[in-house]
Amino acid sequence: MPTAMVDLTGRRFGKLVVLEKAEAPDSVTKHRYAYWKCRCDCGKERLARADFLKNGSFHSCAYCPTITDEGEYMRYTAANGRSFIFDKEDLPHVEARRWSVSPDGYVHCSNAQDEFYNLPCILLGVESNPDSCVTRINGDKFDNRKPNDGLQAFHTSGSVQSASSGAALTNG
Repeated sequence: MPTAMVDLTGRRFGKLVVLEKAEAPDSVTKHRYAYWKCRCDCGKERLARADFLKNGSFHSCAYCPTITDEGEYMRYTAANGRSFIFDKEDLPHVEARRWSVSPDGYVHCSNAQDEFYNLPCILLGVESNPDSCVTRINGDKFDNRKPNDGLQAFHTSGSVQSASSGAALTNG
């Protein structure tokens, strides 16, 4: 005897809120799963199977980052699984943008106007540009905490400048 479908509209599963019942994608029509259109807290929409929502397999759009409290510091994990750490006091700066962590470990983003932002520069209040390569003095590019007391900026002009927390870097 078939079971009655439970209406999930309006229910929250992690970061997803169910909007409405949806048709199964063409690639899976042979299966008899209920699909639901959901909106993630980040604004993206996705289809999700009811059983995946209920068992916790789907809890976000899979594109939004997560920020977790690690005790003495915070951790930002991008959708690609790469992460970096930062001071709790810097949370407003980090939450204001969607960051990318490149394979070589640099944390950056750009906006719709193609303006480049480098996280260590923003946290120290210095100018950031795509021609700069910023690295932490302790050598750990994923560690953006201020106890790492300073950074060095290597510009394409070949000049090297150093700054500690609060000091300004100028382009060379």
